[in-house]
Amino acid sequence: MKEEWVKIQGILEEIVDVYEIGNRLLSFGKSEELRREALKDLSGEGLLLDVGCGPGNMALAALSKGWKGEIVMLDPLLPMLRRAKRIGNVNLIQAIAEYLPIRSTCIDVWIAGFSFRDFIDRERSLKELARALKKDGKGYLLDLAKPDNIAKRVIIFIYWALSPILTFLKLGKIGLKYRGILTTYRKLPTNSKLLSLFKEVFREVSYFTKFLEGVVVIKVKGPRIYVEDRIASSYRRLP
Repeated sequence: MKEEWVKIQGILEEIVDVYEIGNRLLSFGKSEELRREALKDLSGEGLLLDVGCGPGNMALAALSKGWKGEIVMLDPLLPMLRRAKRIGNVNLIQAIAEYLPIRSTCIDVWIAGFSFRDFIDRERSLKELARALKKDGKGYLLDLAKPDNIAKRVIIFIYWALSPILTFLKLGKIGLKYRGILTTYRKLPTNSKLLSLFKEVFREVSYFTKFLEGVVVIKVKGPRIYVEDRIASSYRRLP
């Protein structure tokens, strides 16, 4: 699993410059719209964590929906964080979701846009997000999904298997790197199992799907259990 994760991170580093172009292409031009729809009821201020922030597109969507508070951008890849600097007044942290360098119960909102599927340990990551979330805090996840319906699942799988052809035609050789999506997609749980993971650690969970249930938006509120205050010990804070 660790070797696969390292491979995926390497691919992501290589496609930083074309990251959003590929996203728009593979989502039929709907990537920005999907982010805004996922965050349509986001408002207020406080501390917002963008986990697996990439170049910062999900945080930009949050700002467009009226978020007025502080933003923390967290990602394991320095090239992605450097790109995220374009947003302006944000805090950048190099770390992974499984070991959040954030105090318990201090986050008002967390967001994750097309990053959850790349986490090494999804269950641990959710527990970390629940630990960091305030009692009535909220979370918004947008990502690829694996339908429970077998027919739909096969159609979605075939699409992701063929998708590197689309990116190759648009982006050239670098477009073939998008084959990495299929690697992480294979390991995704089905939608029902995914929701079960969320319901184990958050009090309120709602969701909706798009594109034959191949994309999911999950919204949560409040951690299910109390956790002691602590800070993960291994991380780097960027200047």
